[in-house]
Amino acid sequence: MQRDLTDPSDVPGIGGIMALCFAALVVVSAVAWIVQPRVRAEQGRTLEPRHSVAVAQGERVVWVGTTSMPRGPLVFLVLVQLGLVALAAFMLIAGVEGAWIVVLVVIFVAFALLATSSFRVRVTPEGFAARSLLGWPRIRIPLAEVESARAVEISPFGEFGGWGWRISVDGRNGIVMRRGSAIEVSRRDRRPFIATIDGAEEAAALLQAYVDGTRTPGTKPDQTREAKQ
Repeated sequence: MQRDLTDPSDVPGIGGIMALCFAALVVVSAVAWIVQPRVRAEQGRTLEPRHSVAVAQGERVVWVGTTSMPRGPLVFLVLVQLGLVALAAFMLIAGVEGAWIVVLVVIFVAFALLATSSFRVRVTPEGFAARSLLGWPRIRIPLAEVESARAVEISPFGEFGGWGWRISVDGRNGIVMRRGSAIEVSRRDRRPFIATIDGAEEAAALLQAYVDGTRTPGTKPDQTREAKQ
């Protein structure tokens, strides 16, 4: 675009070309998604509880745990964020045109980091729930929608293509923070939900105990004990 031009002011804008490039990116990505082989990812093995979980009649048991991003990736992302903050500050102080764009990027990245770096997971008689420490994103699966629960071993890249709130090629979705144990909640008429967390075996066993309890009517929990991970 700049070849054979003598005056820099004659250089045309790049808006049209950038729009064309992004449109091509969308089209190629859509075609690649459609033509990719329908391969079912090999799921991790089922993990057995380290001890049996039983809920007595009239007892209410609550399991609470926290799952967070591994320290290495988290430190890297924090350093990137600090670099963006320094860049935004320099551009604002120097009066660089368009500095507000970098400021918006800093705010967006900071919110995304805070919203996805750590989640609180709960298993209660009402069902399964998980939410970011910011309060969003969140998910709640009522007990009536739970078909079954089990603990599985997860490979983030092998099954979900990375970390974060992910969707796998077989339709499962959930909170994938690391390799290892995860609670898998099978839902009625919907794909399973995954959450990687320490103590997934006990959390899954407790949720399954509540599911089994709904198939044996006549229990009304009134006593509470809490299990924290």
